[in-house]
Amino acid sequence: MKTHLRAMTLATLIGVALTGCGPEPEQKAEAPVVRPVKTMVIGLENQSMVREFPARVLASNRAEMAFRVAGKVNSIPVKEGDNVKKDSVLATLDDTSFKLAVRDTQATLQRTQADFKRAQELIKDNFISKKDFEQLRADLTRAKAAYDKAVTELSYTKLLAPFDGFVAKREIQNFENVEAKQVVFTFQNLNTLELKFNVPEKLVRQIRDEQSADPVDIPVFAYFDAGREKPYPVTVTEVSSKADSDTQTFEVTVSMEAPSDQNILPGMTGYVTADFSKLQETKGAIQVPATAVVSDNAHNATVWVVNENNTVSPKSIEVSTMAGDRITVLSGLDMGERIVTVGVPFLIEGMEVSLMPEIDQAQ
Repeated sequence: MKTHLRAMTLATLIGVALTGCGPEPEQKAEAPVVRPVKTMVIGLENQSMVREFPARVLASNRAEMAFRVAGKVNSIPVKEGDNVKKDSVLATLDDTSFKLAVRDTQATLQRTQADFKRAQELIKDNFISKKDFEQLRADLTRAKAAYDKAVTELSYTKLLAPFDGFVAKREIQNFENVEAKQVVFTFQNLNTLELKFNVPEKLVRQIRDEQSADPVDIPVFAYFDAGREKPYPVTVTEVSSKADSDTQTFEVTVSMEAPSDQNILPGMTGYVTADFSKLQETKGAIQVPATAVVSDNAHNATVWVVNENNTVSPKSIEVSTMAGDRITVLSGLDMGERIVTVGVPFLIEGMEVSLMPEIDQAQ
């Protein structure tokens, strides 16, 4: 009985404590809302126009070599990596049957030439008809064509280097039978290199729109070192007119002289940077993302400026045209000011904001 009463008393005390009959705890004040936003600094916006693209290296002069006739490989005087001069022999086919064809067609040609020569004398005295004479003329023409073809096919049994270069790849072995037009060598010249890379459709469209009236030179450089410390000037030689159906990107080709301080070979990778900031400089105005600008019913434009204490305040600006997803600001912004680019609809004057890390602000 005493144990039961003691338990009841303890339970009662616990119940009193849980029901709050004692002193009420102090309530904490709610912390002010700090809204994360994406921002940009006026004057640094052109840095986002320096774009880098991974590129693959190709030889400007390259050829996939093949015999024009079929046959058995007789000799291969070169190997992969060999440097050779123009018209040097890369490989030969067994030419026995081709030489026989030349001798056979040559004999036929000589016979028809003799027949036609006699016919020329006989036709003067009408000892043969014009029909027979024309037939002999046609036989001579066919014999000449057959002989020329045989001589040409004999020359095709030798595969010659089309220019000074080196053997990048060999696909055949001695005594192997090859078909006509079967690729047997990849031949390249490394004096000039090509780099191919893909540019997003959105960027290509913007460049074409902005350069249509007044073309601007866009500096383009290639890099092959991880630190991007050694730039090599390149020249844009080709831009695809059709986007890739899968990636919606356009292939761009640039060329450059082979560097003497690095051994750059086809198949390697590099990087190409293009500085599009001059497109902005030619406008004489500042461009900001369209998401940074709000307007009222009277079409007055405003941006939100981030102050030194990370609070925001509105600022009126004068805007002009819109190109793509960017608006041209004619006045109202000062260099070095930081404005909010994403999160504008949720801001009120004096609100404290936190700046999202740059890695999260990548567009």
